[in-house]
Amino acid sequence: MHEPFRSTVNAPAIGTLVGGIGLFLLGMSLMTDSLTALGGGALRALLGRLSRRPLLALATGAVATAVLQSSSATTLVTVGFVSAGLLSFADSLALIFGANLGTTSTAWIVALIGLKVKVSAVALPLVGIGALVRLVSRGRRARFGLAVAGFGLVFVGIDVMQSGMAQVDLDVGALANVQGPLGVLALAGIGALMTVVMQSSSAAVATTLVALDAGYLTLLDAAALVVGQNVGTTVTAILGAAGGRLAARRAAVAHTLFNTATGAVALALLGPFVAVGEAIGARAAAEPSPELAIAIFHTAFNVFGVALFFPFVDRFARAVERLVPERNAVALEPPSTAVLQVPALALEAARKGAAATAREAVALCAESLRRTPDVMVEFVPWRRILALTDPRAILTGEDEATRKLVARVRGLRVAVDDLATYLGRVRTSGHPTPLRDEHVEILHAVDHLRRLVTAIEDADTLELTHRDPDLRRISAELADALAPIPEALDESTEPIVLARCAGMANAAAAACARHRDAHRVITLARLADGDVTTDEADARLHAARWLGKFPKRTHRALLHLGWTAGSRPPADDPED
Repeated sequence: MHEPFRSTVNAPAIGTLVGGIGLFLLGMSLMTDSLTALGGGALRALLGRLSRRPLLALATGAVATAVLQSSSATTLVTVGFVSAGLLSFADSLALIFGANLGTTSTAWIVALIGLKVKVSAVALPLVGIGALVRLVSRGRRARFGLAVAGFGLVFVGIDVMQSGMAQVDLDVGALANVQGPLGVLALAGIGALMTVVMQSSSAAVATTLVALDAGYLTLLDAAALVVGQNVGTTVTAILGAAGGRLAARRAAVAHTLFNTATGAVALALLGPFVAVGEAIGARAAAEPSPELAIAIFHTAFNVFGVALFFPFVDRFARAVERLVPERNAVALEPPSTAVLQVPALALEAARKGAAATAREAVALCAESLRRTPDVMVEFVPWRRILALTDPRAILTGEDEATRKLVARVRGLRVAVDDLATYLGRVRTSGHPTPLRDEHVEILHAVDHLRRLVTAIEDADTLELTHRDPDLRRISAELADALAPIPEALDESTEPIVLARCAGMANAAAAACARHRDAHRVITLARLADGDVTTDEADARLHAARWLGKFPKRTHRALLHLGWTAGSRPPADDPED
């Protein structure tokens, strides 16, 4: 039986303990952010190998989390892969399962090194060396310096936590009276709360092991806390996915279902799991080590959870997709913010988004040029009201096709503005030149897409082209020339595909220019004969030039997307 809850705590002890946790968290953050940025290119290159290879994806998730010391970072990058269209949701689940295995490495590091070996004498110089490297260098060397400093801070934090814990007389187990199932659940709840407050299951597990080493927890107490801390990571995922992209919401639900089910099994079989961990720890170590037993327990129940889910990963993915169905949103989803910390991946996501936006924009160009003028009257509200013959149409719109087209135009505007905002948040300063050049090229492409959308939104000029027989013929031919491009793109961002589609748009632009010049000669001749007024001639000439914007902006946007990183536009093809 536990003694009544006791606590003789002094303020310096609390300050030392909290400071140790803070140092641990700071070290983890520095190490995770720096290693994630350093490994961005390697992660990007690995994507092609992961697709349809679940075992490799599982191992990659585990190793990446063990190296980064953050399952959240691995999960966020995985969500970014899915959001960018680089992985399917089903393929990403293996990475998420692997991240749960990899996060158990923290317990092993703390149990085998952090609590058994006094590394502060080595860790403090690491902090100093890493900080010095950061100050005197830039780019990859600076990030490596931060990673080294973060690694040192992790062990300094553990050492400070031990010092603070030694001055605290605290019986955590008595808070929950772990003799009963409700007590075990209470301790698991406390563990989950620790993860939520610290925003790191690694820090929560490290704090638990320090308390176990100081004798304030029993083995069962610590095990129940660790299970709760494992489940608590899902709260961060849920909060991060709330109102976010479809991929983020599905990943959060999958993460929550997996961790909750695994935690429930671990709590139901807490005694046997702990006994197995204790037995293996006794065989592996020269003397009994409860911290090592907890590390084994943490790994064992996560392995058990993966063994339960992994054989049915495809069915699990389909179940999650049914739970979180795709919304019928008209706006194209912006790239995920989860990968902003990895510029190489962020640009890949932006490239995918820009290609999808270009495909939708060209399709809308062709459809709007073929339809009658009233399809765009949504942008002229007063004329829309005057044109209505049925009062009920004020609420319902003219027809379903018109409403859908107008909604798509609105969604396209939102998508292209989101892309521009997203690219403005990517930071490639200090990265290799090819990566920065790639960033600039995608920005150029998005700028042309924004101008293309502005042209599509010009309802007045569209109406004029349909009133003039010559312009109507030009617009119909232009629509026929642009119509094959969306299908040819076929969600591809391969340079050869983009270059071919850019060539199709360039051919359409050349044909449109010839028609425009002929229309200009005819219009000016009619003006000289007095058949049209000066204002009418100006409006028709403007409309002819406006038609040329569609293939021209499409060509430029696809050309920039197709250029490889580091390449520049030809000297005879100036930017405008």
